[in-house]
Amino acid sequence: MFISSENGIRIHDIKAIDSDTRLLACATPFIVTLEKLSIVRDIMSDFVGLEKCDKTTRGAVLDFSYNLALGNMDGAFKAIKLVQSSGVWSSLARMCVKTKRLDVAGVCLGHMGNAMAARAVRLAMSDDTLPHEAKVAVLAVHLGMLDEAEQLYIQCGRYDLQNKLLRSRNQMDAAHAVAESKDRINLKNTDHAWARSLEETGDFKEAAARYERANTHLYDVPRMLSDHPQQLQAYMSKTRDKEMLKWWGQYLESQGDMAAALKIYSDADDMYSQVRVLCFLGQETVAADLARTSSDKAAYYHMARYYETVGNYEEAVNFFTRATAYCNAVRLCKENHMVDDLWNLGIVVSNREKIEIAKYFEEMGDLEKAVVCTIEAVSCIKH
Repeated sequence: MFISSENGIRIHDIKAIDSDTRLLACATPFIVTLEKLSIVRDIMSDFVGLEKCDKTTRGAVLDFSYNLALGNMDGAFKAIKLVQSSGVWSSLARMCVKTKRLDVAGVCLGHMGNAMAARAVRLAMSDDTLPHEAKVAVLAVHLGMLDEAEQLYIQCGRYDLQNKLLRSRNQMDAAHAVAESKDRINLKNTDHAWARSLEETGDFKEAAARYERANTHLYDVPRMLSDHPQQLQAYMSKTRDKEMLKWWGQYLESQGDMAAALKIYSDADDMYSQVRVLCFLGQETVAADLARTSSDKAAYYHMARYYETVGNYEEAVNFFTRATAYCNAVRLCKENHMVDDLWNLGIVVSNREKIEIAKYFEEMGDLEKAVVCTIEAVSCIKH
């Protein structure tokens, strides 16, 4: 506290003491108190590191403190420019936040030896996209003045940076409120960050709900619950997300539980996976009937490859045709001399396959069909 006739009473610093502590004296640079029948000497905040300073240094620090209490930054800076005390320079740096003097702040951070903060402030000052208040907020963050930094972000309308600051302080409710009202572009990012925070505390149920809101649940929920199989199964039994069900079916399949996997694939309307599992179980007739009821080309193609493997070329050609895999259908017909099927394919295939079919009939001596296929191919090219 400073008292002068010109400026009256000025509060410079406040020190909290216990209710049973009594102030005995103030003798620069010490505050003397009585604590439980013991006399305690505490160093004043501006004199940290200067406990044994000489009279000139002590006077300079007092001048600095007085000017700081008056808000006279230039006077405070001149008073201590030769004083080597990180505590004094830290006090001046904190005042730079209030006065928004980044030029002086750079000098203060240099005397404090805080290279990280100095670099951050220098980068912020060179960033033309940042408002001045946001640049000052960078200084405030590195000095631990987080409440002041938040207010600065609000003043310049950088709610995205306010949101980021709140998340770093683990104030997820406040961060989410800001995202919902003023920073919606980062709403899902905020939900994801909240979910990660909940996951770290072991609240998997709420974390899963937040991952769903962030639309990152397809990867993060299985990852989070991979070491908790019962909770994973409980979650999967309730979900109706088809992509999540597909993953769950693949997981059960990898564990060898084919029957359960088949049921999950059915719930997910994953026709291809159902056909694939049924073929693996030797139920190819059921798989073929199921594939015919759908329009899933992947299921058709799998059935075609399966029938080709077991030597049922007629069904293989049929399913290759349904899958519009005409190259494979033509290849199979040529390899097994399925002339009638090849002739039928000539109606639906592309020009390249028509030419291949024409060459095949020419080699087989059926010139009439070769000519017809060639004319069809040329006619399509002209049109």
